[in-house]
Amino acid sequence: MASYPWPRVYTTNIDDAFEKALSINSKQKINIKGMLSRVSDKDQLLAKLDYIYLNGSVSRHEDGYVFTPEDYGKASAKSYPWYEELASDFMQLPFIFIGTKLDEPVFYHQVERLKHRTASAAPKSWVLTPDATDIEVLDLQSYGINYVKATLSDFVKWLDSTFKTQLTVKDVAQARNPELKVMFGDNEVESLEAAKLLNGVIPVSRASLSSSYHRSNPGTIRDFYKGFKPTWLDVIESVPAPLKQFENISRAIAECNDHSIEAHILVGPAGSGKSTLLKMIAIELSDQGEKVYFLPNEVENLGKLIHTLNNYNDKRFYVVIERVDAVKNELPKLFGKGNNAVYISAEGQNIWHNRVEAKLPPDVINVHKVEDINEDDVDPILTKLKNFGPWTRLAKLDVNARKREIYGKSRRQLLIGLMEATTGIGFEQIIQNDYEKIASEEDRFFFVLACLASMHKCQLSNTIASRSLSKDGIAEPPISLARKLQGIIVAQNDFFAVRHPLYARKSIESIVDTGLIKRAISALLQAFSVYTHPVIKSLTKNDADLFKAILNHHFLIDVLREDETLITSIYQDHEKYFEADGLFWLQYGLCKRHFGDQAKAYEILNTAFNAYPHDHTAHAYAQQMLILVAAKKTSVQTSLDYIFKATKMLESLDDTLESDDTYPLVTLAEGHISALISLDKTSAAKIKAKEYESRISDRLRKRYDSRLASCKQKLLKLATTGYWNISNNYS
Repeated sequence: MASYPWPRVYTTNIDDAFEKALSINSKQKINIKGMLSRVSDKDQLLAKLDYIYLNGSVSRHEDGYVFTPEDYGKASAKSYPWYEELASDFMQLPFIFIGTKLDEPVFYHQVERLKHRTASAAPKSWVLTPDATDIEVLDLQSYGINYVKATLSDFVKWLDSTFKTQLTVKDVAQARNPELKVMFGDNEVESLEAAKLLNGVIPVSRASLSSSYHRSNPGTIRDFYKGFKPTWLDVIESVPAPLKQFENISRAIAECNDHSIEAHILVGPAGSGKSTLLKMIAIELSDQGEKVYFLPNEVENLGKLIHTLNNYNDKRFYVVIERVDAVKNELPKLFGKGNNAVYISAEGQNIWHNRVEAKLPPDVINVHKVEDINEDDVDPILTKLKNFGPWTRLAKLDVNARKREIYGKSRRQLLIGLMEATTGIGFEQIIQNDYEKIASEEDRFFFVLACLASMHKCQLSNTIASRSLSKDGIAEPPISLARKLQGIIVAQNDFFAVRHPLYARKSIESIVDTGLIKRAISALLQAFSVYTHPVIKSLTKNDADLFKAILNHHFLIDVLREDETLITSIYQDHEKYFEADGLFWLQYGLCKRHFGDQAKAYEILNTAFNAYPHDHTAHAYAQQMLILVAAKKTSVQTSLDYIFKATKMLESLDDTLESDDTYPLVTLAEGHISALISLDKTSAAKIKAKEYESRISDRLRKRYDSRLASCKQKLLKLATTGYWNISNNYS
């Protein structure tokens, strides 16, 4: 059995016999977990196998053992994380129990807890054991577990007879991800690393994508016209209207013969149709015989992925990425490398101008602006609405009134305009009405979890969703809740999302009360608390992005409406759970800084720097020292020590730190000047101001940056007029 691939093996034995068998016979990497070990997510491609000792291990004496009834009682009370994970897996996946009658009180305790308040049953599972009484069989059946009179040897014989050739991890990877076979035809995926890199990559073609969807009933109003992002089937069946600018952009990309252009970026406001256009372009290029690959946002290693795709393509191919912000740091490193990839991506105009544009070399990219619709687009939109969308209200209007309604409302934002035109009410009222129709508190809680992910353009993974619900005392599985929220929540491949990021953001910012938002954020943080610190090192890119987003102090300040007590309590309530996680302490400290508690901010940022001394915590810690000096919160000697230490750290960071919102040179210049002036060293401050102004001018000559330019003006003002407002920089 050890030679077959498995996602996880749980054992109630304490000996290491099967562990040794796995180490000798398994092709997977074996992750050994003790009963007190932190949880890690299953490897979706089975390159790794989690082997979990539920009741202790002879090789981990320090964890203790679960033997006696008293031990089981303590384990139930403590809710050991791997027993919780076992119960969660059991409620979602088929299990094979071998050589046991499941006389495990802790297991049943966790399963009963998950079954509480829900009618959901676990998937069918089997227990293989040589004998069982009729009562034991009936008891097992009540949990959906079927008794099979068999031994381990019998099971292995069945495996060998069922799989005539040895089943490999590659076989399972391709079975779980059919796109791997489509992508490479008869070629074997060369390694598990390649399979992992290609997980989720979609090779675009009408044939392969059409087979992945059930055809819609012609009489059904399509979700696309209810505000959902387009599916591949929507695009294949020409559900979206062929807008004039869409056609122009698509043609410009397809006909681009300038080989120096390596990327095309669509830039426009939220809800303007960028996601739709990306998929339309991908299908059109594929129809022309081009190889096209659509990448998920959570690409773990873009460079290796492109290298792998390049190995399978000896001519030009296209790589479509939904959001360029997600790859803005990796993408420039791929330009000019001589590979065959041409990149197509999109981004909202604010993010593009503030975070992305300066990262990409302008000589190798074409920027295509996605702008307002024009009057020529109105008739195609009305035709598609009549065929696929809600038509009741528009049918009552005359032709000219329909045109005015579509053109007037869709010019602002296409998505919002279409929803308002077809319903006759405002976008916010649409969301309010939807929210009020959500029947139960549990359903609303799950909706808020999904909104918190979608508004950050992440997906809510089934693992994080299940654990978050459980932490809040909700036993119902995510998929069951998602079914009840059809029309609002999209469920696909163990992930959940709200119909559109705009819808999610408006829900959180304007509709949902702050108490429920705080509860959902706390549950998500609890779900992440089971991982080894630093947490982001244990997560997929998607889950890491979500973790960083909900911890961010700016985000919490916005969605909890500047409620200092509510915001601070989120950090306070999780201090022990994330005591060794630098990112947690960094955001906690910045929160305290925002609300003016500079001494506490220094204490927390010192903790952050010691817990995880990466560049961002070092920057915040150095800045906080200068803030304390500028605010005259320290003695003269301590102030001088802080200035020396902080300027040294920031000088070092200025050479190494790359960030969208962190400027070591600006922090150094403004902080150092403010600190000197607070110590009545104005002459020294003017001298340093000239030095910093000169350095910033050199930087601006290479590349304009509004933050650097603003700092330069402040420094010039000090040098020429002697004026410097400390409170504007450090308050």
